[in-house]
Amino acid sequence: MAKGSGKLRVMVSLTQQARYKTSVQGSQVVVTFSRHGAASGDAQVAQQNRQGPAVVQRAVSQQAQASNYIPRPASQAPIRPVQRPVTVRQLAPIDFRRHSDGSGKAIIKLPHPATKVTATKNGNILMVKISDAATKEPRKRLNVLDFATPVSYIDIERKGADALVKLIANTAFEHKISREGNQYVITMGKVQRKEQPVDPLKPVQKKYKGKPLSLNFQDIEVRSVLQLLADFTDKNIVVSDSVKGNITLRLKSVPWDQALDIVLESKALAMRSNGNVIWVAPAVELQAKEQQELQALERKKALEPLVTEYISVNFAKADEMLALINSQTNGKNSSMLSDRGNVSVDTRTNTLLVQDTVSRVDQVRNMVKSLDVPVRQVSVEARIVIASDNFGKELGTRFGVTKIGSSGGITSGSLGSTSSIADNMASGTSIEVPGLDDRLNVNLPVVGAAGSLGFSLLAKDYLLDLELSALQAESKGDVVSTPRVVTADKKKAVIEQGVDIPYLQASSSGATSVSFKKAVLSLEVTPQVTPDEHVIMDLKVNQDTVGEVYSGVPSINTREITTQVLVDNGQTVVLGGVHEETNQNDTTKVPVLSDLPYLGKLFQKNVKSNDKRELLIFVTPKIMN
Repeated sequence: MAKGSGKLRVMVSLTQQARYKTSVQGSQVVVTFSRHGAASGDAQVAQQNRQGPAVVQRAVSQQAQASNYIPRPASQAPIRPVQRPVTVRQLAPIDFRRHSDGSGKAIIKLPHPATKVTATKNGNILMVKISDAATKEPRKRLNVLDFATPVSYIDIERKGADALVKLIANTAFEHKISREGNQYVITMGKVQRKEQPVDPLKPVQKKYKGKPLSLNFQDIEVRSVLQLLADFTDKNIVVSDSVKGNITLRLKSVPWDQALDIVLESKALAMRSNGNVIWVAPAVELQAKEQQELQALERKKALEPLVTEYISVNFAKADEMLALINSQTNGKNSSMLSDRGNVSVDTRTNTLLVQDTVSRVDQVRNMVKSLDVPVRQVSVEARIVIASDNFGKELGTRFGVTKIGSSGGITSGSLGSTSSIADNMASGTSIEVPGLDDRLNVNLPVVGAAGSLGFSLLAKDYLLDLELSALQAESKGDVVSTPRVVTADKKKAVIEQGVDIPYLQASSSGATSVSFKKAVLSLEVTPQVTPDEHVIMDLKVNQDTVGEVYSGVPSINTREITTQVLVDNGQTVVLGGVHEETNQNDTTKVPVLSDLPYLGKLFQKNVKSNDKRELLIFVTPKIMN
């Protein structure tokens, strides 16, 4: 039941479909429900708004089939895994109420006190995402216009295993969210105008609300005017003996409280109110009296007994609390303790030992209670992915001709080979065939060839050697590094893994010393949790590997990114990436001969390579409740 804009709205929740009819009997409106028959009109809406049992969702897989698809026999049918049902808790009905100040209050009963809820404001819509909760209907709208609040409609949608509640406002609004147990309460009201800052040099205009009166007197005693005002207002006015003098005034339709202020200001008087009694005296006299009361209060505090209390600090450090208690502002002491008070710290038990008056000790205890709360923790997981795709192709030849001509001419691959044959011919001994490397005219083989084809042709006066070698290599790989660290809110955390590489370093005196270089995988992060469940992170992600060694000093291949990002809780964001692609074509050949058509391939070596590397860095923060 709700009131607003001169209307009364009554909502009735039904447990089943029913017929209803309304009738007016005098000043009463009678609604009659019947269990028989189908529901109609508003009864159907009420039935739709009724919550059903818990929803059980099962995974359903679909597979597209080609037009020429032939099903396999049942005996060969693959064994499919059993799909386990995933239970989603049912979301209870949403209760909406109107406050006396015109704001709207939506109460969502969560399935469990630990249910994750995320609220986001987008224009005039406040979206609330409730995890692991669902409604019976995929989509439903509640009309709350008659409540005369900033909220017009409440839309409830099912998003997979989650529920999305949208509060649609009809004007600019400000909201406040509170949570107690399994109740999630949202209060939405109109935006309040901010008061303009008050200029201390400009007098504040006082608003008078007294009943108007008219006064027209010449040279009348001030005490008599005060008596007239007391009779007009039925208030008790006590006038000091120091109030003297006459006044002339003419006031027409002036609020009585304004008339009283005019009389007091004209005679340097002041007043103090206490209930229905007004005390009037010279301003100097009132100030002197208040000063005396203040001095008496200070003397009383100076005589107040001291108490000692031990305040345990649970989550913070007692030293930090001590600094707050004894803080100074602009060089002035702004301690929470009195001049007689003192505080010390027991670091072993993390306890504050406070000695002061009861009121000051209470202030310290309340401060510690407000600030000594557990700090939220954040789990940060980074993922560094290095993907590589390499392709290479090589083709090489080895070719040689060794020939002894009829006139005694010798042809071979090297001068050593021809000299050996000539020595054999001169000595009359049998001619020995030189080694293969000495017989080759072209020696451009493939190193580590995967396959080769060679043949030799030996005749009476010549020897022909030919070898073709080839290599094709492909490689694909992924390197995934996943550093993970948990830290408190606004606290820096560092995690690293790697090696320290030793090397010798010479000094100016000629002596050598051992130095180290780091090649590590590291994650350095400082998270900050925002009130709307987002995470701001100052990140530095680094992955080093050992490179080549130059003059005994190893080099370090560095991959590093330093940035600041704002990420939603549990969201994965790509911090950055680097894509490298290298295409290389190398040809080693014999001049002139390699340019011959077709036969030129025998006098050259070709190497082709295509290397691709890609670096991607991901990061995922999760707030730990």
